[in-house]
Amino acid sequence: MMSRTRSTPSSVLEPAAAAGTVTVVGDPAEPVVPAPGAGPAVRYVDALPEDAAFSARDVVVLRWTPGSPAEAILAALAARPAPARPQVVVTGDVAEEALRTLIGAHGVVHVVGTRGPSRALDLAVTVDKLVGGELFGLERYFGGPEVDVAKMSRRTSGRRDEIQEWVRGFAERHRVNTRIVDLLVVVVDEMVTNAFYNAPVGPDGAHRHASQARTVEVELAEPEAVEIELRCDGARLGIATRDAFGSLEPHVVVDSLRRCFTRAEPRTGPGGAGLGLYLLLGSLSHVVFNVARGRRTEVIGLFEIAGGYKKLLTAGKSFNLFTER
Repeated sequence: MMSRTRSTPSSVLEPAAAAGTVTVVGDPAEPVVPAPGAGPAVRYVDALPEDAAFSARDVVVLRWTPGSPAEAILAALAARPAPARPQVVVTGDVAEEALRTLIGAHGVVHVVGTRGPSRALDLAVTVDKLVGGELFGLERYFGGPEVDVAKMSRRTSGRRDEIQEWVRGFAERHRVNTRIVDLLVVVVDEMVTNAFYNAPVGPDGAHRHASQARTVEVELAEPEAVEIELRCDGARLGIATRDAFGSLEPHVVVDSLRRCFTRAEPRTGPGGAGLGLYLLLGSLSHVVFNVARGRRTEVIGLFEIAGGYKKLLTAGKSFNLFTER
């Protein structure tokens, strides 16, 4: 089932629903909140005192450069007991090597790069989601006046070539660079494959299809159908897949990426982790995982398409792993 609509979202984020503080260490190059009233009040500090009081609902935004005090702050915050450990967002000129350090060494799950043209929006959305708790929706990453939207739902894993052609046609309508289109098709196939084979679980929590060869067709019940969404505003192209299971374990994502970063053998069993995650991280400008355990998982991939393939390769990297509280 497919549909196509046009969306005209507001460029201003809605106010956060839950209270929480946001502390930015170091004066940001871009404002964290894009407009007055969009989210909680933000305070800026030059340094973070060791005895600074935080709760698990608070957010600390750190400016990142290799070898900066941010690494010491990350270590100090990680050592705190859970009730006094704030949620951490790292932002800066982040390329793949920095991601290796932040995710692999420090276990950071919210990294927003500052090279891309959507950096201010992405940082604002990240903070808003952490404080407000509303995680889902590809539309939040598009702040322009007009966005083209296409949607599809599938119950069977067969004929993935039809999905690939649908994606290719959407991208070509927007005159996306052919090399980016080819990369997009590979990324979408990986995301859809994970949604069909790794996400479904039974009442006992066991993965129903993870051991199946990917050439074996699987069928889901109507309420379990995989949802696929595309959005494009001419500068950014987004893809989202949603499953009805919420079986993706956050620690599996982090552990699997660590294995890939250290060139060890990645885990490729139940849960959807392994080389596929590393493929997404390496191919996309921004990867987002939204998980409501036992209910649904949304995987979002964002491409910065303005400027072509070479510009995409130098646009920096962003990564988010959100878990519903």
